[in-house]
Amino acid sequence: MKRHGNIFEKIVTFQNLLVSSKNAIRGKKSKKSVAAFYFHLENELLTLQAELVSGSYSPRPYTIFEIKEPKVRKICSSDFRDRVVHHSICNIIEPIFEARSIYDSYACMQNKGAHLAVLSLLLNSLRLIWQTLLLT
Repeated sequence: MKRHGNIFEKIVTFQNLLVSSKNAIRGKKSKKSVAAFYFHLENELLTLQAELVSGSYSPRPYTIFEIKEPKVRKICSSDFRDRVVHHSICNIIEPIFEARSIYDSYACMQNKGAHLAVLSLLLNSLRLIWQTLLLT
């Protein structure tokens, strides 16, 4: 198994945190906490980077709320600042894990999903049927 070094240093770079903040903002631009974070983006990212490097970073409490459609469910939402950290970690480790996973792994992967998984299953089933028919 190949060892990947310096992952933490890659996660806490300002450039990675900036890209992560842009990924985390998708679909959340109208929220006050996100707007406040983005108004002071550079200062927020520098503070976050300093906390990560010094080891003083700790996640903030979840925001807990209920939705009632289609049934009642309790939702725990991370603070936007914590979402930036989540995205910065995923930006670095996702390519490492995807490179090691098999081709027919479809869950939560870019350009893959349930529809492609069903299509792959159908094609492999048809290929197996034809192979069986040709051998008999």
